[in-house]
Amino acid sequence: MAEDNEQAGLLVEDEARSEVDGCVFRRNGVGATFSGRAAGLVRDCTAEGNARFGFMVTDQAKPTLVENRIHRNGAPGVAVVDEARPLVVDNKLDAADMADPADSRGEPSVGPAGEDLKDPE
Repeated sequence: MAEDNEQAGLLVEDEARSEVDGCVFRRNGVGATFSGRAAGLVRDCTAEGNARFGFMVTDQAKPTLVENRIHRNGAPGVAVVDEARPLVVDNKLDAADMADPADSRGEPSVGPAGEDLKDPE
């Protein structure tokens, strides 16, 4: 469990690789951040109650996010910025964790199966 961290519950940067299975990211600034050319796998984890995003992927990072539960975060569940290219498959997001591809902060978000999210109607 990674909780109550001011910045990120998990920070994978530069060219690092990480594999996390069954973890909880709770009450952090961001649940998990991948930056630089980082990669790895986050599977069957919960990102909840974080001040900003459940997952933030920046620069040229390419993590794989599979079957995670992402809910009650302060911003969209998955933020993808710069040239990042995550593979996002079968994650469960609450409606509040979904956003248009360019939300009010100008940060694109993606959701289940890597598809751009639209607000539910």
